Amino acid sequence: MAILKANTIAPAIAGVIIFFLALASMSASYSVNAVRDLPDSVSPGDSFNVTVTFTAPADNFNSIGLTEETNKTANMTVEGKKEWCTPKADFVKIMDNKIEIVWYGPYDANTTFTVVYKVNVPSDVKEGSYAFNGSVEYYIGGEGPYKEIMGGDKEVKVVICLLYTSDAADELDGV
Repeated sequence: MAILKANTIAPAIAGVIIFFLALASMSASYSVNAVRDLPDSVSPGDSFNVTVTFTAPADNFNSIGLTEETNKTANMTVEGKKEWCTPKADFVKIMDNKIEIVWYGPYDANTTFTVVYKVNVPSDVKEGSYAFNGSVEYYIGGEGPYKEIMGGDKEVKVVICLLYTSDAADELDGV
């Protein structure tokens, strides 16, 4: 009797393990391959554009959302519009240093999405490096959400440039 249980339990456990391995490989095979492009450095009081590009990971791609957030301690604010996205977004929400953008599908596999949003750097920001954090969340068919984190892998450096004037040019002219 104990042999019978072992013979029925072992295949059941193996089946569960195979199911979870298949599920893990299935979710791992989906990827949006998001890339964030922003300048290396800016000055206080500047504004700059951030571009994020990614692709639809599979057929039956129902919806996707992008969330991007600037470093809150820098008090940077963001601006964005549906029209600044390709394809045009269905929803844009701005919350000071955070932008959320959503598209409703369906979209074909390998559709490229491009987001451009504007970041305003306050004039009183301290010099230093500030990380941008973000994530892409999407649904495929009836499954999801799948979430890919775009962490602080990209930073913008705020550099304070001071201009000095000199009388050296006047001295060279003999003045």
